[in-house]
Parts: sequence; structure tokens; C-alpha cells
Amino acid sequence: MIEADTGREPGGAPDRFYLFDYLRIVLAVGVFMAHADRAGLFPAKLGAACVQIFFALSGFLIGGILLRTAPKDLPRFYFNRCTRIWVPYAVAIFVVFVGTALRQNLHDPKLWEFFFYKATFVYNVFGTSQLATFRDRMPLQGSANHFWSICVEEQFYLVAPFVLLFVRRLRVPILVGLVLVNIVRPHDFSSVSLGVLLALSRRRFGDWFLAPLGVVAACLVLVVLALLSWWWPDSYTLAVGPAAVAVVALTARPGPTRPIGTILGGMSYPFYLNHWLGLFTRKQVARVLHQGPFVTSCLALGVALAIAFAHYRFIDRRIHAARARWYTRRRGIVACSVAIGLVVIGTVGGLIMTAHSPG
Repeated sequence: MIEADTGREPGGAPDRFYLFDYLRIVLAVGVFMAHADRAGLFPAKLGAACVQIFFALSGFLIGGILLRTAPKDLPRFYFNRCTRIWVPYAVAIFVVFVGTALRQNLHDPKLWEFFFYKATFVYNVFGTSQLATFRDRMPLQGSANHFWSICVEEQFYLVAPFVLLFVRRLRVPILVGLVLVNIVRPHDFSSVSLGVLLALSRRRFGDWFLAPLGVVAACLVLVVLALLSWWWPDSYTLAVGPAAVAVVALTARPGPTRPIGTILGGMSYPFYLNHWLGLFTRKQVARVLHQGPFVTSCLALGVALAIAFAHYRFIDRRIHAARARWYTRRRGIVACSVAIGLVVIGTVGGLIMTAHSPG
């Protein structure tokens, strides 16, 4: 979901890890494959594991940015995150709304409830738990359910600066505590916390994970956790976070980005948001071309990639090029205030609707 930023970052130019561009698009396509897999050819947790690697990647990159950021520069940090996340996300929600208006009854209050959770970045808290019960009343029967992960990212962006910059002596215990809590009560922030811990270790010890012993250790972690998950499927919740951060460590190779990598990495976020559009074309393609699931899924992937490229070319790239000119400290403070306000409104509204929900 997150992309290397081309605009100015607080604390100096951001580190460049050229392999991350390719990792992002591979993960996004992995989520597509999981959602397209009607025959059960891929592991059941493929899409979920790709999202967890995205979370660890966000923790590592955003953690690294914040460790170079002075408190006075936080308005720019929030402005950059908001322009990065909000505009493509707003476009994606609008597209979902249009599709919903064409196919469903907009008078259903439950439909608007789910749009409310998505727009206020609390869908992961109040929306996903209702998927099994209310799928038919969700926008496009739950096609945009993956937006829960964008809400996790936004919540992380809001909270992380306070943990990393204002309670420095407690930041490691807090992050380790979040990882340990996941053992007894699984939550969405364990992989993110491990990514931040990797960024903290890099700041203190340098690129230790790029040394031969570090690479061997990361590979061993992946092998051991893969075997553990194979023998004990219920261990997924415990294994996925360490595995995700091991993948990030193996691909965290400093170096200049390549043009093709920049394009592919730039496409990954709009592709992730809107890949359901490609999946929606499969029935029509199968009906017209009389082709099986493999061909229709490949064509659907092509449609989704084309949409993502157009989105990146005409929206995301222009925002990245212009946002340094758009920034003022006042706008940064407003962006932060609006982001916090949306989450507070979503949380209060979600609690009220949950309390008054029948059953």
C-alpha cells in the first residue's frame, strides 16, 4: 500500500530501497491472485500474508522516516501521508459507490454504514466483523472489504509519531508489547510493529540484516516458519509477522530506483485498491470469449493493471510532483487535525451504531 515518496520528506531525503518497488507490485498481484482463486489452487492465506508483508514494509519505511523527523516537522509528515493515501483512496471509494449505485438499493441504511466506516478509516474495527452476516448488504457484496488494511495504515500513521518521537524511552517496550499481545489476542499491528523495530535496529546497528549472517538468519526464519505453518496450520497468526519482517529485511537493499521499478511500485497502491474492477470483468469475458477461469483471470489481471497504470500516470504521479509546492505548515496541521477527527468520528459513530444494532 505504501510507496516510496518522491516529494520532500522531513529530516532529509528518504532512503531508497530499489527492490521494494518490485516487492510492492508482487504483493499486490498476490492479493489479486488470492481473490481470483475460485479453484483453491493457492494457499488459503496467500492474500492475508501479502497484506502482512505490506504492513511490515510500512512499519520499516515510515518508522525510518519518523526516526529522522524532528517534532517541528510533523505537519509535513502528516501532509505527505494524507496526500499519499487520501486522494487514491477517495477515488477508489467513489468508484465503489458508483458501482454500488448501479447494482444495489442505496436506500439500505446498512449500506451507508459501511461507507461511513470506510470514509472515517475505522472499517477494520467495525466493518470486517460483519462480513459473514451482512455480505449481501455491503457495497458490491463485500468487493471492497480489503479497504480494512488502508484503515490500519492510516491509524498507524496517526499514532506512530507520538510513540517514536514523544515517548522515546518507552517505544521499544511498547512495540515489543504489541508483538507479544498478538500471541494471546491477534491484532492488525503486530507486523507493523516488527517493521518499526527493524527500522530502530537499523538506526542503532546499521544494515546488520544485509551482512551474510543477517541474510542467513532471515532465510532460516522463513524456512522454519514455513515448516511450522505446514505442520501446524493454526500457527499462522504467530508465524506471519516474523515471516513478513524477514521478507522486508531480505529485500531492504539500498540503491537508486530504476524507471521500471518506479512505475511498478507506483502502480501497486492503485492496483491494490481497484483490482476488484478487473475481477468484475471475468463473467463478461467468459460469456463473450467462452474461455475458462485461467484465461479470464489473466485478462482480468491485465484490465486491473491497465487501470492501475492510468491511475498512477494521471493522478498519483502528479500529486507526488506537486505536493512539495502545495505544502504549508498550516495545511499540514489541518491535515493532521482532519485525520484525527475522522477516526474519532468513525469510532464514536461505530460505537453508537454497534450499541443500537439489533442482536
